[in-house]
Amino acid sequence: MNNNEDNIDFRNEFLMANPQYFNINRLKEDDTEKKFIENNKKFYKKRIFTLTKDIFKQNIDDPKAKNTIEYFNKFLFSAINYLQLIDEKDIIQEQLNNNINNKSNNILNNLPSIEEDYINKVDLERINNNVNKTKTIEEYYNIKSKKKNKEEDYDLPKILNIDLKQEKFKNKGVKNKK
Repeated sequence: MNNNEDNIDFRNEFLMANPQYFNINRLKEDDTEKKFIENNKKFYKKRIFTLTKDIFKQNIDDPKAKNTIEYFNKFLFSAINYLQLIDEKDIIQEQLNNNINNKSNNILNNLPSIEEDYINKVDLERINNNVNKTKTIEEYYNIKSKKKNKEEDYDLPKILNIDLKQEKFKNKGVKNKK
């Protein structure tokens, strides 16, 4: 059975061009990497933090650490992009919430006013069964509508100038030391 597995590995690596076989090998490698990380993460935790601080401060001169420094720089690039994306999302969401609140307040303020006397009159008509004839909604209620300008009908997207270097984003999501 062991000989059969060796033949499969040989075929996967040298003879087969089907991506399905490459994915099988990749899944095996991912599982072994995950197990390796889980088994060693706790043991090397303090040394990893120290190494990270040294690389961040550019205190590493060891040529053996060249690949680690390159990967760290790629990690920094990815982390910065991720954090900027979160900050942009928060700014846009805040502006959107402000716009929605303003619009909902404007809509509530612009609702047509119905006078209380008129409501009582309509109620009395219903009670006295004088509602047999069909009426339009305009006959029941004094509806006053305001016409909007064509410019107000549409909220066109605007180019936002977002300042991601604000102080409030510098320590956002960072837990304070006790």
